[in-house]
Amino acid sequence: MEKKTGKSYKILMGAVVFTIIIGLLVVGGWNLYMRFTTQTIPGLERMDGFIDSFREVYLIAYDGKTERRVIEGSMFPEQREAAKKTLRKITSCRGKKATDWTKDMITYPIYSLTIRPRHQDGKEIRGETVVWSNGYLMTNSGDVYECDVDFEGMFYVAKEENSGWKYNEYEIDHASKIRQFRPLAYADLKWNADMLVLSEFQYPAESEGIVVKLEKQYKENEYQVVKVALKNNSEKDWKYSNEALDVSLEVLVDGKWYCLRHDPDISDSYLNGGIHLNQHLRAGKEMTCEIALAFFGPLPPGEYRIGIPARFDEDYCDAFVCFSVDKW
Repeated sequence: MEKKTGKSYKILMGAVVFTIIIGLLVVGGWNLYMRFTTQTIPGLERMDGFIDSFREVYLIAYDGKTERRVIEGSMFPEQREAAKKTLRKITSCRGKKATDWTKDMITYPIYSLTIRPRHQDGKEIRGETVVWSNGYLMTNSGDVYECDVDFEGMFYVAKEENSGWKYNEYEIDHASKIRQFRPLAYADLKWNADMLVLSEFQYPAESEGIVVKLEKQYKENEYQVVKVALKNNSEKDWKYSNEALDVSLEVLVDGKWYCLRHDPDISDSYLNGGIHLNQHLRAGKEMTCEIALAFFGPLPPGEYRIGIPARFDEDYCDAFVCFSVDKW
């Protein structure tokens, strides 16, 4: 009886060992397969480089009605270390370049992750944003990858008590109103009108008084800079004094103009700087100014126009100047 029991035990242990070996071979084979059929994703790779010294982190989920937002709060050292591990579960994901992706594949929920690094030498360093929907990851370079990412798992960890994260919910009626979803608007380097807001100035009348003319256009680093000449043909001074000139940027998609949101990888404190003219443009006078469009991020090829709000006492009107971008 003891011999039979000992023999049965050996058989059972052998089966367990065999199962473990087969499991390891399957896992190893799968990992090897994934290693050769997928690649590191540049956007996630760059984002990973920010984790050790991140300044701001935004994790967002949107189901078509409610935006769930998790941001990095005031963390203790141990909380910050835990946050780094959670973030790296996302940045370590691999994928393969999508060849058949279309905008029709976008479904809810939509997730996004933005990481902004600390300033270097007092200068703003552009962060990185990725957006995920329906098994596809979109980077802010316009590339699309097939990639499985457990964003919901990160929400679960971030909502735990004493995690150091701040959690909020907001009612939002359209995904285009969430700035962090901007990469979704030009995924595959094609502007997606479904993720943009239609401009109220489709056929603007010529501005009464302020005339804007394109003089020069060039790239500084990766951003567009436009030099324009402004002339005040009115009989009133154009008053902007010390207020920031909040220019708008629009893109032409299928014959209609759509408003572009600011780049989510640039901090709000930078955006609030606007463009300061710090002067009046008196009646009959003209001036030139350079408008750096860094706060709108890199622009894919297309037709664009800048809207400059002109103020005469309490009257407002917009003056537009068009320009083209030929290559990324």
